[in-house]
Amino acid sequence: ADLITTLGIDPKLKVDATQAADAIEMLATNGLSMTEILDGAARSTVLLANATNADFSVAASVATDSMALFGIQASDMAQAVNGITGVTIASKFGINDYALALAQGGGVAAAVGVSFDDFNTTIAAISPYFGSGSDAGTSFKTFLQRLVPASGAATTAMKELGLITEDGRNQFYDASGNMRSMSEISALLGTALGGLTEEQKTSTLSTIFGTDAMRAAVALAESGAGQFDAMAASIAGVNAETAAATRMDTLA
Repeated sequence: ADLITTLGIDPKLKVDATQAADAIEMLATNGLSMTEILDGAARSTVLLANATNADFSVAASVATDSMALFGIQASDMAQAVNGITGVTIASKFGINDYALALAQGGGVAAAVGVSFDDFNTTIAAISPYFGSGSDAGTSFKTFLQRLVPASGAATTAMKELGLITEDGRNQFYDASGNMRSMSEISALLGTALGGLTEEQKTSTLSTIFGTDAMRAAVALAESGAGQFDAMAASIAGVNAETAAATRMDTLA
């Protein structure tokens, strides 16, 4: 009850008591403990809804899914909300498409070692190539799975591009076998494909990644490390409280 009152009178939030109660109930339904809700998850959920124009139920689902998949603590959710809001500002995807991308691609991304920030930047960077967040998330998921070649033909193609060295090392992974950052992967793809014709690119990427995941590969290759890092910086510069204030306080 105290939390609901606090949320309702917070000058940086726009939420009434019923909405705050519903958001808290949704977080609990999605598996968060009362401690997590009190420690910041509830406020972050309301802030995310205000900053992105999301329904409170969607904001709660995105918050809980992000926490579960990427191991984000409730006390760190405010920073995570900045990143999610940044994706909706820096890309064509709104919060509903982001939720779908997270649902389709977040599990595999987290499992193979993609950081939450890298996931956000990647979804924003590849968004122009997709009609929906679900499509983007699915393509990115398959792309990550195909970084380890799935066939002899894919292995041969990667060797021809220098993505697998003569001693058999996969350049998408470091010496310890950990996947490189998405910025590094974008740079590797951009360099490897740089001298190919459009026909060669299409054939090679289709062989390595398949027709679905090659769209994510093309997007990342064309971004390269420079544009990818610029996108990451753009997202990192977003403050959800500022975005929420703009959305809540102005008709525009």
